[in-house]
Parts: sequence; C-alpha cells; structure tokens
Amino acid sequence: MKSTAKLFDQAAPKPGRYAGVPESEYFTAPAVNASTLKHMGRSALHCKAEMTASDRPDTEAQKVGRLVHCAVLEPERFAADYCKAPQVEDHPEALADHAAYKARAKELGLKVTGTKGDLKARILEADPEVLFWEDHVEQLVGEREALKADHWFLAQSIIESIAANDKAAAALSRGAAEETLVWQDELTGLLCKGRLDYYREDLGVIFDVKTTEDARPEAVA
Repeated sequence: MKSTAKLFDQAAPKPGRYAGVPESEYFTAPAVNASTLKHMGRSALHCKAEMTASDRPDTEAQKVGRLVHCAVLEPERFAADYCKAPQVEDHPEALADHAAYKARAKELGLKVTGTKGDLKARILEADPEVLFWEDHVEQLVGEREALKADHWFLAQSIIESIAANDKAAAALSRGAAEETLVWQDELTGLLCKGRLDYYREDLGVIFDVKTTEDARPEAVA
C-alpha cells in the first residue's frame, strides 16, 4: 500500500501508507484500530468510554513500552529525544539549594537573607560566572526528555543486547519503523488505521516489539 497523500491529515485521514506521523496524531485520528475493537469486544459502552476519555496519565508499563520502542526501532530519534537525567552529585560546582546559595553569598561578602531568587540575583551581580544547578540542568537536557536512571539503564541494556544478537540486529535493519497505515474496510466500509512497529518490505515481514518482565517462552505465550 503506497501513500495516496503527501501529508497525513489528522482530522480526515485518507487511505495510504505514511511515515513520520507523530504518535499523538495517530491515536486521535478518526479511524478504527485494533485497540478500539478490543474494547468493543468487551462492550460498546466500554469502547465509547475509552474513545471519549480525556487525557489520562500513562502507566509505568506504557512509559517503559514507549521508551523501549523508540530505543529499539528508532535509535537516532532516541538519542535526539532522550537523555539520562543529570545528577546533582556529578556537578559539585553548581549551586543546588538554598544552603549552597547562602554559602556562596557569604564567600562573596553579600547579604545571606532572603529567598533563593534574591540570593541568586545578588550572586550573579557579584559573580556572573557562578553556575546554578537549575540553569545547568536546562542546558544539559535542552529539549530532550530526561529519564530516570533505571529507565535509562533499561533502554541502553536493550540496545546493547540487540546489537550483540546477530539475528535481531539483522532483522531490525533496512526497514521502516513506526509507519502508519490507513485503509477502508471492504466489509463494513469503516475507515481503519494501524501502526507498524517495524516493516521489512524486502522480506514482507512486520515485526512487533513487546516488553515483558518474564521472557521465558511459556510466560510470553
């Protein structure tokens, strides 16, 4: 299925194959997907509740799943969009709390009373080169999402494991990640949508990446 439109129209998607569609646009596009049908299989009321629900926070499992998908399937985007959250102990030169502000103000012969904001303004006026932790974190992280240490370690471990597995590394190469498909169901006439984790057009194979806490065959089954 080749794309029949240059751009994905979130409000009124047309049948086609699309690359680079943001996940948020895919989920809100008015078309039926597998998740919709799963909820409908339970009851029409459950399906409606899910489709009309307001934004709800991701569960821990959803956060990890999204992170792993990006790390495994789109390593370049992972490097651009995520980083390990900086730890204050790794940057002792940065003033991180009220006590540190007071200590630095005292060293500079300044008043040590007032809020952190007051102290910061005085310190900067006396020594513009002083590094403040909150400002330093912004510089280090930029527009990326800062990950907790355990999430960062998990993502890096999975990336390394796949790189060390010849079959997995070969399978997840020369393909397209996170492509969106839109089509009209012939039987019902409903507009449908799907998102492929990883598609190897040369092999005619779609790979679906899943996370699990127990990788034993019987547990995965």
